[in-house]
Amino acid sequence: MAQWKGTLKLKDLLTDEDVSDEQVAAIGMQFSERIRASDVFDEGRRSDLAGWFECVDSEDEFNCLLDILYDVADAERIWIE
Repeated sequence: MAQWKGTLKLKDLLTDEDVSDEQVAAIGMQFSERIRASDVFDEGRRSDLAGWFECVDSEDEFNCLLDILYDVADAERIWIE
């Protein structure tokens, strides 16, 4: 079983429903704020991830970024909750 170094709470911001581009942008900003406020990633990684989510403008792009976030978190043993 993996030993997680930390937890980043984001899942409460997600929905199973399709959302408008405006809603995606708002959720992206919330992700960015939580990533920046966390200490689970080093400063450079935190800045990169937060910046990407700040600029998201479509559901497809958001989902791609979410995949990247999960891959990075798994590699660094960060639990996304």
